[in-house]
Amino acid sequence: MHTTTVDSLSTLTNEQNGRNAALLARTPHLGQRIESSVLPFTLDLSGGDLTAEQEVTLSALEKQSARTAIESLASLAKVNDIDHLGGGLELIPALLMTLAVTDYERSHFTIEHGHTSIGYFSTLATLGFLDRARVIDGFRRSLDIPGHVSWVPGGTELSSGRLGVMVPVGTGMALGLRGNHGAGSHVICHCGDAGWISGQALDGFNGAAVHRAPITFVMHRNGIQLSGSTRHIMNQDPRSIISSFGIRILEIRSLLERRALFAAYREAFTSAQNGRPTLIYPTGGAFRGTRRARSRISAGSTTWWKRRAPSQRRTRYPPTRASGSPDRS
Repeated sequence: MHTTTVDSLSTLTNEQNGRNAALLARTPHLGQRIESSVLPFTLDLSGGDLTAEQEVTLSALEKQSARTAIESLASLAKVNDIDHLGGGLELIPALLMTLAVTDYERSHFTIEHGHTSIGYFSTLATLGFLDRARVIDGFRRSLDIPGHVSWVPGGTELSSGRLGVMVPVGTGMALGLRGNHGAGSHVICHCGDAGWISGQALDGFNGAAVHRAPITFVMHRNGIQLSGSTRHIMNQDPRSIISSFGIRILEIRSLLERRALFAAYREAFTSAQNGRPTLIYPTGGAFRGTRRARSRISAGSTTWWKRRAPSQRRTRYPPTRASGSPDRS
């Protein structure tokens, strides 16, 4: 009689390794070598204003990215799943501009509100980094196109999920880039209107100001959180709190107005090179403010929110009256 001893753990391990290998073989955007054919569209923050041709190009890219995102979520609905469509669509215009100024050496980007991932993947697909069909059919159903922001070709190396984490991590990246590359180093951190109040985010804003990090924060304000509207959950204005750390607040009416956004990007880049991190804040219509503030918003003006001890005041940017004139609204 022969007795055979079976190592059950070894058998299970081998079976799992086989499943892993099969899964990776079906994952085109993970591997030792990945090639992408990318559109040659770039913008220069140290150059001039956004041209009419560049604005038309951005408009076309936005529409294609939004179409991909919507088709992906329609595909997702067929398996009774859903995603954060509003946040994902709203990310697209500003992210396209960010990708156009990113060279992946001196300049990088990250995304704090990781639930906007369908906008992230769709934008990368439009530029040619990812396969569009893979984004549509694989979002939230595959290793390479998951439900939160993670690395893929052309993407950020800093994956995000927990709100607020990318603010200090992006600050650390900016300091590392400056230490290795010197002048011209820059990080753009896209963030939401909920995670900014978390402890780790506040630490990041503080660290950015203290260490004069070359970083620009872009706040996306869709006014919605998982438990309800931002207004009903925590009706706090981020500007006074974040500016108290020494972060400059640059107000624009909307992230969807391309020329104004690019002008804000250029101004924030210059400020970052001078050791002053900036938060670009869209006032839009969600924050009502005072009657006078609303009239300025409707006129499409751009405003610096500057910290002035012992009180705070605003000055227009670009100035339309005597420099430093107080706004008593």
